[in-house]
Amino acid sequence: MLRFDTSTLKPADILAGRNIEGGKDIRNVLGSFTNHNAIILNHSTRGICIGDTVPPESLFVDLSEYEKLIARGGYIVRIWRVRSMTDFERQKISDYWEHNCVGVPYPEVGVKRLWVFRFVNHLPWEIQGQWCTKNTLHPFSAVLPPTRNPQTRPDGVMKLNPTPRTMENRLVAGILEDVTDQVLHY
Repeated sequence: MLRFDTSTLKPADILAGRNIEGGKDIRNVLGSFTNHNAIILNHSTRGICIGDTVPPESLFVDLSEYEKLIARGGYIVRIWRVRSMTDFERQKISDYWEHNCVGVPYPEVGVKRLWVFRFVNHLPWEIQGQWCTKNTLHPFSAVLPPTRNPQTRPDGVMKLNPTPRTMENRLVAGILEDVTDQVLHY
């Protein structure tokens, strides 16, 4: 069974997930491989865990819950890391999520709203609500300058309504690096 290696997993690593059965509508509309994002935390009392934004509200999830999903064959996980962050910045991002992003209601996004995200990709306004990617990235905006924030596009413009596709684009642009092979092992 694949297990997270907590000695190499770092706070503020980004979990990119793909449901095998569910999530197909999200992936099709966004044109993405993944359909979910979450954040790795170094929680003040729980230790290494996941800050997850799912209905009905965001919560802390033990790593073992994702290990079970993977073992059942129902989920694919990739772990992406923002380049050039200090350990101090990583912990500040983790602390921010722990104290400001847990318990946030999950909005009713719906496929119609996702079509807006996909085809009006650079809306000049922010859509209300904290869905998975938006709540995952919220602490980065609070801690990092815009030039180092993964929500910022390579052209320097801040993406106001990020989705799993946004994160895939940051991976391709080299803003994120895939560290899955370093942090997930049999």
